[in-house]
Amino acid sequence: MFQYARIPSILAGFDALSKFLWLVCIAILVFIFPPLLNLVLFGIILVSALILGRVGFKRVLSALAVLLTLALLFLIGGIFYGKGQPIFYVGPFPYTWEGLTVRGAAAARILNVMLSSMLFIWVTNPRDLVTGLVRLGLPYRLAFTIFVGLNYIPILTHEMGYINDAQKLRGLRKDKSVRGLLRLYRTYIVAILLRSLRKAQITAFALDSKGFGAHQERTYLNPFRWTAGGLIWLAVWVVIVFLSLYSTFVLHLWSGYYLAY
Repeated sequence: MFQYARIPSILAGFDALSKFLWLVCIAILVFIFPPLLNLVLFGIILVSALILGRVGFKRVLSALAVLLTLALLFLIGGIFYGKGQPIFYVGPFPYTWEGLTVRGAAAARILNVMLSSMLFIWVTNPRDLVTGLVRLGLPYRLAFTIFVGLNYIPILTHEMGYINDAQKLRGLRKDKSVRGLLRLYRTYIVAILLRSLRKAQITAFALDSKGFGAHQERTYLNPFRWTAGGLIWLAVWVVIVFLSLYSTFVLHLWSGYYLAY
């Protein structure tokens, strides 16, 4: 779910920096838009992933399962808002329209930020992102650290599968109670943390042995280049951001949502 899909598509042909700055545009829009427009934005990102990114329905569906579960947790938090007109009661606690609006706004923001970030990972080669960040002036040691982190994310997600298979081979019986699941996840976290530290140590030794960072500048096999499609894509979203800012702070078509949590 959290790795480069390597699928030829329109978005995959855009340069990495244009897509990275597109994420900045999305981050601005989610704090400007009211919940309804945030849901429209979510639909646009979803359609972009399926049509322009060609990431596949199965990959998007697995991501939506995680995102919608997280959004549901935010909506449940509206019970503890406590202010406004009640919609229904959960025991002695009222669930209000204001709580639904505030928590719904937070849920919509999380959905858009996370889905756009996943889309960026699916359609962007990490190496292109590194060269793009260096082009912006970021030290290549720090850019390479980001590159390693992006590559380790899918590796660590597979570690849980390896641990689960090892436990099955040893005949470990799973306790499906809440206490048993918490104990199981604690085992996963400890094992993944230890393996992550080991991988980081091996990577550090390899970099030091090859003299990585000894020079201020370095050359790249595939240097960064802006693409016409990427710049057009970015320009469209920059225009949307400016129009949204104008509508919010000048025309006052919608206001107050950027302060709603």
